[in-house]
Amino acid sequence: KDALKAAVQETNKPTIINVMISSSAQRKQQDFDW
Repeated sequence: KDALKAAVQETNKPTIINVMISSSAQRKQQDFDW
């Protein structure tokens, strides 16, 4: 959280925020009517 606050306060240069993505999360099935 501290890193996020620091990134938001840094306005004069671009900031990169890495977000950990759960590897156990399953992709949502997409339903197409074609």
